[in-house]
Amino acid sequence: MSDWFQTGKEAVDQANKKVDFTPQTRRFYMKPGADATIIFLDGDNSEDEPIGNYKEHQYESTSGHWPNFQSCTGTAGGCVFCKAGVRAYDAWPFSIIQVKPTWTDRDGNEHKNQRKLMIAKKESMQRLLRQIEKRDGLAGSVWNIYRSNQRAYTIGDDWEFVERIGEDDMTPKERRRAIAKKLELDTDQCDKIDYREELKPKTEKELDASGADVEGTKRRQESYRANKGGDNKGGSGGGSGGSGGSGGSGGSVEVPY
Repeated sequence: MSDWFQTGKEAVDQANKKVDFTPQTRRFYMKPGADATIIFLDGDNSEDEPIGNYKEHQYESTSGHWPNFQSCTGTAGGCVFCKAGVRAYDAWPFSIIQVKPTWTDRDGNEHKNQRKLMIAKKESMQRLLRQIEKRDGLAGSVWNIYRSNQRAYTIGDDWEFVERIGEDDMTPKERRRAIAKKLELDTDQCDKIDYREELKPKTEKELDASGADVEGTKRRQESYRANKGGDNKGGSGGGSGGSGGSGGSGGSVEVPY
């Protein structure tokens, strides 16, 4: 299997290149018109914790479940989507704490200060790289985020910096401890996600079990391009526990393919 996950300079360079199984952690996703407050647990792109990059497919399922994700290993690595001509997109993972909104499950349990997986695509990553340079990293930074409309980035398109938790000379690990203390969480609740494990490509059996519809995904991608960016069904987000709200107008397109 090819090395599908990149770190350091290779990962960062992907943001400026021209575009030619059940997860353990919920993905961060915002509905149109929603607000959220998050804290980054990593994102300093330091020598000890370089930013990672990989390619991903968002695919259709015969079960009707959406969205579904598969980390791409390329044609040489046996990726069934690549073999069918479905293009992958570049993705950059981050570990965050979703402070707001909280959410309540079907059993009436309230979930707050929950660790989530944030996936940034190319345009979002380009913006985040500017903040990494400006603030000497993202770990410990608190943000108020708003998603303006259906066509805006699913991780939000309006970002407002609030503060940075911890001291200036802290390492990302030390900042995570400071975050845990501030939020009164166990330290392991603020650990950085193990991306190689979390995003490990599904096996062929796991894809079959998920109802992966390769041809349906290909048709949807072709239709999307033909219409030059229709409804993206949430782009790179997904799952329950996201932010609520209604749609608006304007904004940028976060293309799912």
